[in-house]
Amino acid sequence: MSDPGRFCVSGSSSIGLTSEGSTEQEGSADEEARSKSSASSSSDEGDVVDGENVASKENLARYCKENFESGVNDATLEKLQMPEDWIEGIKETWLAFVERSGSRQAAGEAVWDAVMELAPHLQKSFRFSRQVFAMRFMNGTSSLIADSGNPEALKDKAEKLAFQHMNTVSLENVETFVAGITTAMDGELGHRFSEVSFQCFRILFNYIGGIFLFVKREYGERVRRILCSWKDANKYSAENHERESAEVLGDATGQAPGRKEPEGGDSKAARRKKVIETPQTFRDMFMFNASVMGYADTDWMKCTLDYLGAMANNADKPYRMQEECHVLALILNRHYVAKGRKTISLVSFKTVLLASLRSVMPQDWDMEIEEAWIWFWDQIARTLSGCLTKVSRYRRSLQQLITNMSEDDLSTFRESIFDKFFETSPGARNYLKVSATRLWYVIDNILHLAMEIYSDPSVKVQEVSAVGLRHVGMSIPSQFFAPLADAIVESMKPYVGEGRQVGLESLRWSMELLAQIMTRVNVEGSTLVMKAVSQNDPLALRRALAIAPRGQRIQEMLTVAVGSQSISPLYWSIETGHLACARTIIQDLMTIRGDRNVYYFGCDDLFRRHPDIISKMSVFAPDLLWPLLDGLIWRSRIVTGELRRAIYYIKNLIQDSFGNFSENIEVLAQHGDPQVIVHPAVMKAVDVIWYRLAMFRFILQRMYSIFALCVLLTGQSFLHGSTSREANIIIAVCRGFTYVFGLGPLLCQHILHFLRDAMAGQVVRTIIGPLPRYLLSPEWFSSAVLLVVLIAMLSLEPVIWCLYYGSAQGDLLTRSCPQSDPVSDWYSAISALAVMLHWCLVLLDISIFSTRVLAFLLACRYVATQVALTIAAAFFFVFSFATAINATAHTFVELDGVQSWVLVLSQITLGTVPSDFWQTLQADDSVQIMVSVFCIIMVTFMLNLLVAQMVSCYGQCFKDLQGFARLNRTSHLAEMADRIPRRSWSAFLEMLHLEEPLEFSEGDVGPAGGLQVLEPAKAHLVIQDSVQRFSGSTSPDTPWPEPREHRELKDGFERLEHMLLKLRQTERRKGGHSSNGASGSGRSPGSESSPRDAELPPDSPTRSVPSPSSSKSLRVPEL
Repeated sequence: MSDPGRFCVSGSSSIGLTSEGSTEQEGSADEEARSKSSASSSSDEGDVVDGENVASKENLARYCKENFESGVNDATLEKLQMPEDWIEGIKETWLAFVERSGSRQAAGEAVWDAVMELAPHLQKSFRFSRQVFAMRFMNGTSSLIADSGNPEALKDKAEKLAFQHMNTVSLENVETFVAGITTAMDGELGHRFSEVSFQCFRILFNYIGGIFLFVKREYGERVRRILCSWKDANKYSAENHERESAEVLGDATGQAPGRKEPEGGDSKAARRKKVIETPQTFRDMFMFNASVMGYADTDWMKCTLDYLGAMANNADKPYRMQEECHVLALILNRHYVAKGRKTISLVSFKTVLLASLRSVMPQDWDMEIEEAWIWFWDQIARTLSGCLTKVSRYRRSLQQLITNMSEDDLSTFRESIFDKFFETSPGARNYLKVSATRLWYVIDNILHLAMEIYSDPSVKVQEVSAVGLRHVGMSIPSQFFAPLADAIVESMKPYVGEGRQVGLESLRWSMELLAQIMTRVNVEGSTLVMKAVSQNDPLALRRALAIAPRGQRIQEMLTVAVGSQSISPLYWSIETGHLACARTIIQDLMTIRGDRNVYYFGCDDLFRRHPDIISKMSVFAPDLLWPLLDGLIWRSRIVTGELRRAIYYIKNLIQDSFGNFSENIEVLAQHGDPQVIVHPAVMKAVDVIWYRLAMFRFILQRMYSIFALCVLLTGQSFLHGSTSREANIIIAVCRGFTYVFGLGPLLCQHILHFLRDAMAGQVVRTIIGPLPRYLLSPEWFSSAVLLVVLIAMLSLEPVIWCLYYGSAQGDLLTRSCPQSDPVSDWYSAISALAVMLHWCLVLLDISIFSTRVLAFLLACRYVATQVALTIAAAFFFVFSFATAINATAHTFVELDGVQSWVLVLSQITLGTVPSDFWQTLQADDSVQIMVSVFCIIMVTFMLNLLVAQMVSCYGQCFKDLQGFARLNRTSHLAEMADRIPRRSWSAFLEMLHLEEPLEFSEGDVGPAGGLQVLEPAKAHLVIQDSVQRFSGSTSPDTPWPEPREHRELKDGFERLEHMLLKLRQTERRKGGHSSNGASGSGRSPGSESSPRDAELPPDSPTRSVPSPSSSKSLRVPEL
């Protein structure tokens, strides 16, 4: 993997310090010791520990006991080499401790309890809670124990952790933690935690504590100076920029406070120019100094300066600094070195950097800070120089290596990767549940990233970070990334020919960088909230939120950010189907909490972070819409004059973050749920827009439809019988208006909709053939039928026929002429159909103004389906009985033929048959029987069945009629939103005063973003106020106190847990007494001494060793 010593105190020669006299000698001594170690590692006599050969594990054990058992050794920094059986015993005992505790989180909390019991004052030193400590402690300690068999990796990881704990570590704290860890393990494992295991863990943790103290003593002060000075430099720059900006603003608006306009002095424009030209921030100062020193055109300095902040802010995190240096080296090589630009001079950058730091903080600058920055930049420059030298020849070599592989080689290569990966990390099998082809697809993407990171490092690093955050949501442990990268590199070795070793090196380097980024993102993004969401554990989620600071609680549920990439726990829970956690998050966000200073309400933060939250829920989790919408309503518990105060926080349903019409209304209309659309919050938002803005515009639009209907009726009905010249002129004008201003726009609308659906592929196959999707709407389908009818009317118009051929009387606009007689009957029937269709369309248009009328029309439409089915059944029975009766040898001559019997049976069905028909029917018994059966089926059965079907259908749709009516209105409202002028929309928003805070009661000002109304008290019963108010501290950094019901429940569980713990300890003591009562040596009667017992040193204190018959045998390390 990547060189872990680049930014570790002794990981490689690149960390050699040049600011102190003794540092170079120590660095050369360490280098010599490392070279001796590497030279003797291949011999058969053993490994090297501190430069001396150790021939056997007894010497290793003696060395560990002498240096680390008695206490913490922080004198030197060296590797810890332990015997193999010690290492295996440590790992097995640690796993047993975790299993005995129940989970990693519970094990970490047990250590916390043990440490706090030994040193309660340490609790003030932690800025986070017990749960956060448990998670971080278990992650770090498990990683250290996993590398206990690799001395180099163990030392490097301990060094990296030491840099993060320089501010809090001390000898007393280290000893307390070592005692607390061993105490916690002894309390959980009991007699299974033997003296041998105790000594092994004590040696390991004393070694790690010694590294912590060594790093703090040698480098802690330097790192602290770098962090503080960088923070001060940026703080000074920000304050200076803010002060100068205020001066510029004062000059632009008038004379600045406390200053007089000098006579004959610089003008305002000159002073403003001077302010603009003066460096205001550290970046401006850096670029100013660079231009003064002759580096104005060096773009690589700007690029390096962009990454300097990330490296300075993470000076205490060596792994992060190494990662930033590698990425910066890729960017510099891609954009500057590879393109043949000028040579990069890192020494020049240091000169400009130091000069800029002195300039922005002249009073605080001293030689110690300068030495720290020189040391800091020397390490960065050394790492960058080494990376630039390698990266410049890596890109093309890796591309050639991968592209030259055949398909068979690639298939074998993919399969071998996971074989090697599972050998080194067997636990990874539990997380890879996809098919082999999917795993191969993942490998191909990894190789693609490994190649493309050389070509476009900035973009690919962001993509890798995003993938890492998704692995956080999938609960993938970070320790699997490095083994997978190693497996890829090892599997590639057989396919690397002679002369292509550079390609393998480039693959290893890029895979190390990818694994490093993934590991960092996974570790930094693994918050308690994300862990609870990934496990779909609402209880763990509530515990994680209970310890979150009140000022950050909302953001922890909405954003987990690592660098420039972020993931939303809420969205992740919705996308992965963990709806229990999603519901908990929604309910917590929509709960109003308040202290004496401020109210916390997550509504605006939710819609600001996720503007499409309603759209996401309507697709993936429709049930979550209810708790979200319920949270938008607050109702007072106090009733005044039979009225109750209520606040509807519907700002985000009306407008988006830019002040435009919110898409949430349209999304709810497209969702089509009649129950959701009648939610009080949605109804209030739609009604506000409808009655205060849109209704008047709808009236103006529908007035034209009513006027067009009046013109049509005048031309077709009102003057139909009149033949005067004036009547003919009026009729011709009215019909011309209908054809020009009615048919014309209607034809254009349908052409546009048809082309739009055709180009978008929105074509639906129906019984009558393929149709554009827009015709599935009843309104548009009726409009299309009206269009066809108007076209037919225009083609058969009598006025046009008489105008073309002329009339006998010579009238110009007459409707009566010989040539129009053949089409007059057809025209009359079609015009009647047109009038009916126009009436229906107008009725549908104006019904939107009343949800009652619209609901009635929708009920008619739903019930009409049952009527249509009954009519179809009636036609079937009429034709079947007509053909059957006509097939008999009846004596009714006047009713001979199928068509005659069809007419008679239809009259019987409708009840219009003549009364004398029944007397005539008695002449033929067979016909009378068949007609009687027909009457029973149609009149008695089918008509009553129709009534029953209509009642049932109406009962089913009755509860949703208002919802469907409001869906219709909301759809029309969303369609019209784009046509509302911006000025009218702005005036409407200003009238609502959505930005003004609203009162919960007199003088109690709450959050803004809603509308306050008075509702009848009986409409909604409110027993308890939904606003949670808390006393005590109002600091945003303190968590909210737990509600009383949660606290009582928690106290009950804690009492039960305490009782069970005491019972387990009692049983453990009884078991230990029975096993140790017969023998003081800790062995049960009759048991033989173990060979491991014989290897115990004579001065070791006697502790009970687990017997072979224990519930789970542990491998006891040997000393």
